[in-house]
Amino acid sequence: QREAKIPPQEADRLTDAEGRLTELFEATRKKDETRLQGKLTGAKTEVVHEVKLTAGKPAVIEMQSKQFDTLLQLKDAKGKLLAENDDIDFANKNLNSRILFIPKEDGVYRIVATSFQQTGRGEYEIIIRQYNPTKSK
Repeated sequence: QREAKIPPQEADRLTDAEGRLTELFEATRKKDETRLQGKLTGAKTEVVHEVKLTAGKPAVIEMQSKQFDTLLQLKDAKGKLLAENDDIDFANKNLNSRILFIPKEDGVYRIVATSFQQTGRGEYEIIIRQYNPTKSK
């Protein structure tokens, strides 16, 4: 909700911050990684993948394709949209998608793999990295 209120000229800063947080998690935390493969076709313009996420455990979900402009959505078990990303970095022509999400509760979440304006066709890969939380002192 707050992301929608960010002025367009400032939106790149949010994308940059998410990228830097992802780099920080990669450099400082242990992770569990899952890779999912899929394919979009004329008959199947979106594919739903279910994944278990743990409360307080940061997750970075990336969708990559060499064949189309990806669009990634994250929904809760009831279908409520929690996060969405079209391009990691449009200015630098990185049309893959990335969502950084920290679940408030354990549960099954739905990752919706699709393409910009649902026009893309071809194979894709989703990489889900769940990072262990830092230990309190």
